[in-house]
Amino acid sequence: LSNLYNSLESTSHLRYSVFIAIVQLSAQSGDLDAVVPTLGQLESFFVAWDVDLDEKRRLILLLSNVLSEESEFQNLSYEYLIQYLKTYPQSTASYPKQVQETAVKAVKQALNLNFVTNFTDLNNLGPVQSLKASHVDLLALVQVFVGGDVKAYTAFVKKHPGFIEKSELDGSKLERKIRLLTLSSLACGYVDVDAGDLPFKVIAQALDIEDGDVEEWVVTGIRSGLIDGRIDQVKKVVCVSRATHREFTNKQWELLSDRLAGWSNNLKEILGVLQNAKAVAASQQQNQQQQQ
Repeated sequence: LSNLYNSLESTSHLRYSVFIAIVQLSAQSGDLDAVVPTLGQLESFFVAWDVDLDEKRRLILLLSNVLSEESEFQNLSYEYLIQYLKTYPQSTASYPKQVQETAVKAVKQALNLNFVTNFTDLNNLGPVQSLKASHVDLLALVQVFVGGDVKAYTAFVKKHPGFIEKSELDGSKLERKIRLLTLSSLACGYVDVDAGDLPFKVIAQALDIEDGDVEEWVVTGIRSGLIDGRIDQVKKVVCVSRATHREFTNKQWELLSDRLAGWSNNLKEILGVLQNAKAVAASQQQNQQQQQ
């Protein structure tokens, strides 16, 4: 198949069909490692092969499905799943059954995969929003991960006993994730210098953990990339230098605008100091020349 693929013109539409066959065969033989390096060029392939939207959807969904069978490609599988759903715009009309089933699959993967921490983009997808009628509880759980905290998650679990297990979700992973997201949201309020440092007790209360477990969770949060900071073991606080906003609302835009304005003013002050130093140096040099 590889020889056939390479023998065709780079713009031949037949390459699309051959590539699908290569993906399917690679999946059956457990040789997806040979295909994955080429996927970075997929968008350019679509243009060269002149594929239509349905063909594009077919290949993207196929890639997501076969990649999901390999543990090392779970993250990539999810990314293609989201890419597939993005090809369906917001609509008041109902989506095809396959699209809705794919939306459910995407939500469950997002909840179970450790690397997925942004649920806002997923929640805003048209096919996901369409689940409000058929999967009310699942979408309610997504809302918890969009902007809720440990307290909200605990309340959801109590209100919907057995739902996590019935939905084939990993309860331990969900608890870990909501704690990290709660920590991230909490840390956002302590990034500014004026806010001071984040006390261990505040973290323990928000994450519903023992005081002795705080450092471990902060380190996990830093490793996950959700926050940056320094732990002060003596004062039992975290000096937060950066935190990830889970939702980027008008409030976050205003904060960003204020910070940019602050940086701009600081740069102007620094520029003024440099210009003044340059003028002083030039004046001193001129005086020395006159004295000579």
